[in-house]
Amino acid sequence: MTLIILGQCHDENDEGAKTKEGRTERYLAHTINKACQAKLLDEGLLTLYQNKGNLYQRVDAINDLSQTMKVDLAVEVHMNSSPAQERKGFFLMCWHTSSTAMRVAKKIAGELRFMKREDLGLNLVDHARRWINSPKEYGSAPSLTWLEDIRCPSLIVEVAHLSNEKEAHWIERLENRILVGEAVARGIIEHYLEVSDAELPATSGTVT
Repeated sequence: MTLIILGQCHDENDEGAKTKEGRTERYLAHTINKACQAKLLDEGLLTLYQNKGNLYQRVDAINDLSQTMKVDLAVEVHMNSSPAQERKGFFLMCWHTSSTAMRVAKKIAGELRFMKREDLGLNLVDHARRWINSPKEYGSAPSLTWLEDIRCPSLIVEVAHLSNEKEAHWIERLENRILVGEAVARGIIEHYLEVSDAELPATSGTVT
């Protein structure tokens, strides 16, 4: 059985970046997570949506669960803010030694690119150096803590830059957030379908 955990970004004390209209990153990500969870469940992937607790409580809960059963993947959806650069588009972050997270990240990136979203790349995190291939302004300390402390393959998907007014208006639309959530889910599903196919026993003879 495949177990996916979707984490709610931020908490009641820190709701993350905000649009000019006051919509918070945490509020916007909630819809994305619910759409993602619904699609994963439809495909038969056991998916838990972890939407309570602060950063450290969420990390501890995942690690506690991983001691009693296999957690295949943990994903958090975020939105960034970089007003000085006026960036737009999405990027992903994962631990540099996690081959599973890297493979899933590439599948998710492909689905988001299909939506005509601008791909800013896969950023690999290293505990000692912090970044391997990304400038320091990408990602916040809490995001890095979440990635580094979880004892299962983990991935952060930064789906938009709320400091970009055009992009903020786009992600504020409910239908777009649902589309993003479903795109993230499709990337995860594609990876695990490939894993399942690879584990099927070889067949011999003629198939009719």
